[in-house]
Amino acid sequence: LYLPRGEHRFIIYDVIPKGVGALQLAFDQLKKKLESEGLFDKSRKRKIPFLPQKIGIVTSPNGAAIKDILSVIRRRFANVEILLYPSKVQGFGAAEDIAEGIKFLNTNFPELEVILLGRGGGSIEDLWAFNEEIVARAIVGSKIPTISCVGHEIDYTIADYVSDLRAPTPSAAAELVVKNKQEIADKINSYKVRLVQSIKQKFNQYYYRIKTVINSKLFTKPLILFEDKEQHIAELENRANIFIKHFLDKKSQEINLLKQKLKLLSPENVLLRGYSIVWLKDKILKDKKDVKINDEIKVQLYNGKVIAQVKNIN
Repeated sequence: LYLPRGEHRFIIYDVIPKGVGALQLAFDQLKKKLESEGLFDKSRKRKIPFLPQKIGIVTSPNGAAIKDILSVIRRRFANVEILLYPSKVQGFGAAEDIAEGIKFLNTNFPELEVILLGRGGGSIEDLWAFNEEIVARAIVGSKIPTISCVGHEIDYTIADYVSDLRAPTPSAAAELVVKNKQEIADKINSYKVRLVQSIKQKFNQYYYRIKTVINSKLFTKPLILFEDKEQHIAELENRANIFIKHFLDKKSQEINLLKQKLKLLSPENVLLRGYSIVWLKDKILKDKKDVKINDEIKVQLYNGKVIAQVKNIN
């Protein structure tokens, strides 16, 4: 307000569209932001263990949520270890308390298999702690799978979108995470019956197969196998004998032909036709230049040898 001229100046810090509350606008803005970062993607969601033995819970120790969860767990499967982190779930500091609980359980109790975080129903203001970014970041950073169970079935919070699994109510979360003991026992019995039936069926199949083999000729008349082999061996032996005889006959003819050729080329055959071989000492005399008058020579005839002395060289 500027008094001398009666002027007013307004400084606007926030503008909210008509018909949209501040909390709803904040919810939509944070949802859009986290979604753009991929924190809602199904690909980053982890599977909840089938039957966890150690469960962590982040909620108020005095609220209806913890009572409903424990009631369901006792009814369905009592021998489950429960670890409660007492947290504020509404009002000032609740978001920081919930985020701290998630971090505390991860740091000090990494053996926990799943963490439940939530509260009973209420207005959007009552549930607002689960719409805070600090809680969303803590859930995303948790190494232990998380299940959100905030409010009633129609209530959705940011925690529901970033958790690995959303349950419509705390009681439903307990039913999701803890299987009914009787249902498991019934399922095991069902598997047992199916296993026994399968084993019997396989046993009968192999029994009849073995019985068929035992009654076959292989077992009743095993010599049949050898009879076939004997006949085959005899056939091979006959073929081998024929081959060997043919081979020997062929080689015999070749040897006889070589003998005839050798006989034609034999020195004895040449001598028989009237020729002779003249030796000078230990060498066959081929040239008259190699002999002198009075040299003693040896003449090889067909039927003997003649010792002579050279008297003339022409």
